[in-house]
Amino acid sequence: EPDFLKRHPATECVPIPASNEGLQSELQRFLGLTAEEVMLLLPKLATVDPTIWSSEDPVDMEELAQRLVPATPTLQLPEDGKPWPSLLKACLAAATDSGLRGMARPIRQAVSALASGKHVVLTGVPGTGKSQLAALIASAEGLESKREPVFGTATSDWTTADVIGGLAPSQDSPGNLEFQPGIATRALSSESWLVIDELNRADADKAFGELFTLLNGNRVDLPYSGSSGELISLVPEKYGTHDEDDVVVPETWRVIGTMNSADKASLYQLSYALMRRFAFVEVPVPDEDEYARIISDEASTILEGAESHGRERIIAQMERLFASYEEPSLRAAGLDIGPAIPLSILRYVAAGISTGSYGETEQGFQENLTHAIEALLLPQFEGREDLHDTIVSSIATCLELAHKDRSELDAVLRGWTTAVAASQEPPLSLEADDDEDVLD
Repeated sequence: EPDFLKRHPATECVPIPASNEGLQSELQRFLGLTAEEVMLLLPKLATVDPTIWSSEDPVDMEELAQRLVPATPTLQLPEDGKPWPSLLKACLAAATDSGLRGMARPIRQAVSALASGKHVVLTGVPGTGKSQLAALIASAEGLESKREPVFGTATSDWTTADVIGGLAPSQDSPGNLEFQPGIATRALSSESWLVIDELNRADADKAFGELFTLLNGNRVDLPYSGSSGELISLVPEKYGTHDEDDVVVPETWRVIGTMNSADKASLYQLSYALMRRFAFVEVPVPDEDEYARIISDEASTILEGAESHGRERIIAQMERLFASYEEPSLRAAGLDIGPAIPLSILRYVAAGISTGSYGETEQGFQENLTHAIEALLLPQFEGREDLHDTIVSSIATCLELAHKDRSELDAVLRGWTTAVAASQEPPLSLEADDDEDVLD
């Protein structure tokens, strides 16, 4: 049995209602479980009131999902008044409201990691919704306090001045310098969580500096003076007393980062010093059936005004290219792409129709879709010259491109696959941080 069943032994069985077709697939979607986990979980739900099955009406899946939360993996959360249980509930509800599908598993993992004292990095291939999920979790944290999270996108130019802060010309006293807080210090000053998108685009050792010490729960004394003339310190709440210029770090303050796992080899690798302070949670690509449903459901709305035959053909081509596990799909070639990219392609196609840029003939639909893929999908394969021919074959076959269109696709893709990022393969820092002992 999986660990989550061992932690929640059942004393009675709850019958699976035969009248509710699709219940198992709906549970997979709401709770992020595999089909096997659902089959193991359903007969053991002693925590669910059996009366939920007594009605002939369809089961309220949101209500059922909330009832199942105590019986699902990893949710050993404190009940001492801290915000974690309410955060989990708020995140699950917000994901459903915003149309983020298949996110229950990474939400449960992230909340559990946050509750255990860790900061979190959401990882995954392009288009899985990492940035949206990071914003959702950080925003849900502030539901009761009304504090908005602080957002930033990491760059290779970041230094400690961008993250912690540094001296800059005073706006109130021309000719003088004063401390200007960085993104982390601004977040702390407002007691807001910090969201850093594309975390591995920054050189962590150069950019985060004193943040290493702070993320480990220790006090940081900055080499800058505040308004009182005393040094500014970043002081965890557990230290009790604080001076006037201290920036207090609440016990529940967290950093949530995102990292594109597809291009991590060509960007800065996170140092071990930083990695040890984060839990890494994968935001996966949906399985084939769920992926196909996402494309079909969204296409029906996005392409609502399009000619029906052309719309159905585009949906079939997109499902074959992105969702299928079988050749010649991108997934079969080991190139997973999240749903955000095919949905962007569908919106491009819809805009091409509504603006009159492309006709609604078979040729017009084909040209529209091909140009959308060239503009939105091909850049994801920057530097992948080793897979150039495989990518061309996959796209051309799934879209049933003519020889001329295939040659055009090949030429456009070559401009991306032969490109090499200027920051490729920077050195990996193996230096241990000196603010902690070996056993920490």
